[in-house]
Amino acid sequence: MNYSCQSVTSYVSKLGLAAGMNEREARTFARSLVSSNMRGLDSHGVMRTGAYLKRIEDGFLTPNAEPRVTKDAGTMLAVDGANGLGMYTAKEVMRMCVERAKETGICLTAVRNSNHFGNAAYFTRQASRQHMIGFAMANSPKAVAPFGGAEPMFGTNPLCIVIPTRDGLPYELDMATSLVAQGKLILARKEGRSVPEGWGVDRSGNRTADPGQILDGGTLLPFGGAKGYAITLMIELMCVALAQGEKSTTMGSMYRDARPQGTGFVLGAINVNALVGAADFEAAAEEVLRDIKNSRRSPDCSEILMPGEIENNKFQKAISDGITISDTVIEELRSLGLKYGVPYSIETIF
Repeated sequence: MNYSCQSVTSYVSKLGLAAGMNEREARTFARSLVSSNMRGLDSHGVMRTGAYLKRIEDGFLTPNAEPRVTKDAGTMLAVDGANGLGMYTAKEVMRMCVERAKETGICLTAVRNSNHFGNAAYFTRQASRQHMIGFAMANSPKAVAPFGGAEPMFGTNPLCIVIPTRDGLPYELDMATSLVAQGKLILARKEGRSVPEGWGVDRSGNRTADPGQILDGGTLLPFGGAKGYAITLMIELMCVALAQGEKSTTMGSMYRDARPQGTGFVLGAINVNALVGAADFEAAAEEVLRDIKNSRRSPDCSEILMPGEIENNKFQKAISDGITISDTVIEELRSLGLKYGVPYSIETIF
């Protein structure tokens, strides 16, 4: 079943307000989740609504918290996230980065004391809309073993880089550094589905297709073997040593732990106008991308795709066609409406 993006956004925003968020925060909360569904990233979409609201209800996530600059070094900022909603904090901090980069050419911000920030492309696009490169990384609760290990020592530690283009649709790298995002396992377990073997192992180190066995005592595996593990480690060091966030091994889980998360982020914006000018940058980038798209394909490949291209195509389609949400998640959203006194108002399209 497909549902109207506008009606889902409005309903989830009302749930956020009822849980104690202010209007700006609730709007960001809803738009971030729905934009994930629009991009086909259901693991970071509205299926997480209840988890965020429960964190507020239990006192482990602070609504209406504003990020606070604790150190200003010109091209670098240190920010305390005040245990606020991660996607709101990240959006506000990226706004700070963009405004500062207009003056200084570049701005890097290290954020501590925050929470899961959801779909990184949602807020890094603020940079690309201003003809800037945006980037973000974060650590997260332990879920991934190091290369050769059988014990989770890192989170899925996402990395996002967006490159501006003249047509307004940026090229985006937005990925977990595990083989898959942990949210895909959470959604599969919620819907009673198995997952491909090789995504992770159980508590004994054996490969399994049961998402529950991976989530409950098992571990995800890093993408790309030793090289992927090295990237995961670098993100961990940036977010722990530079941002002063919690280690993945001690960070609170959104789903299991009765304490704040303490997530660390590193976000930034690079103003290409400061070096080469936006028009020259975008023309050169598009030439590289065009050469790749037109290069010789393997026999089993119909089209060479760019990072973020599939997600951008899905997003554009969802504007008219709406988003697909499973019956399980719809029932959860209905139940949240009853709990928080919000009349169910999500509209179907087809």
